[in-house]
Formats: sequence, structure tokens, C-alpha cells
Amino acid sequence: MGTEDRKFRDYLERHGNDLEREGIPSVYFAVISRSFEENDIGKAREVVRLTKAKAFVLLEAAALRGLVELKLSTHLLDDAAAIERLFAVSGVLAATDVDALKFKK
Repeated sequence: MGTEDRKFRDYLERHGNDLEREGIPSVYFAVISRSFEENDIGKAREVVRLTKAKAFVLLEAAALRGLVELKLSTHLLDDAAAIERLFAVSGVLAATDVDALKFKK
């Protein structure tokens, strides 16, 4: 994530109030990348602490691909609550996390 956390924080501070006024009470933020470093988790949690974001997910590209495949082939992600649960915890969402969902069919 490098030094981008400042830009993410600025974005959330700038648009968080607008979203709230539009009736969107919960903001979950995600960044997609091939991989993340261990210190990125701390940066993500700091952004959550300083903004209105409920969580900041570091979404590995392979996990995103897996989520799309899961959505197209099952009913596991058909409701907003299921997707919200996936994005409710700040940290890395890896392909192995998505693979584990496949076994919960």
C-alpha cells in the first residue's frame, strides 16, 4: 500500500459525510492488489480509526476473482448481509478465505 494510506484517508474524510447524507450509514473501503505487506494491515486499521469507514479490506486480486466465481456459481453471496460480513473486518482478504466459503455451501 506504500504511502497511499493518506490518500485513502483523505478520500474517506471528504466523501464519508456525503454518503451519510445520502442515506448510506455504513462505509466499507477496499483496496485491490496482487499482494499486501504485513505493515499494510496496521495502516488500514489506522484509516478506519481516523475516518467514518467501518472497515478497510485489503483485497487480494485472486480473492476478488474467487468472489466473482462464487457469486456466479452459488447463492452464498446473494444478499447484502453476506457481502457485508466479508468486508466487516479490516485486514487482508485472501483467496484462501474465499476458498473456505466454497465448503460452506
